Amino acid sequence: MDVFLHYNNAFPIKTVYMRDTIKNKWITQGIKISTKIMRLLDNQRKTTVIEEKDFEYIEQYRKIYRRVIQEEKRRENITYISSAKNKSKAAWHTKRKNNPVC
Repeated sequence: MDVFLHYNNAFPIKTVYMRDTIKNKWITQGIKISTKIMRLLDNQRKTTVIEEKDFEYIEQYRKIYRRVIQEEKRRENITYISSAKNKSKAAWHTKRKNNPVC
């Protein structure tokens, strides 16, 4: 018991404050549904032999899916920058958020 009491004295419990996580506001219900469909089609493409026309349909769906996601991200960034008090800082924040290597 004494060892445990000394352990608590040596390593006291610290209070840690967590930042609020940033929610992806650009993810809509339609994108969630399209994601499920895209996963299903991609899994089907990988596991079964499909015809050429079905393969073309999957590729066309993938292109539309990517375009919709890019447009929603772009729209969210424009809304964020236009509503910000410091527009220059907001623009750099979105640049770093989208490309975290910088």
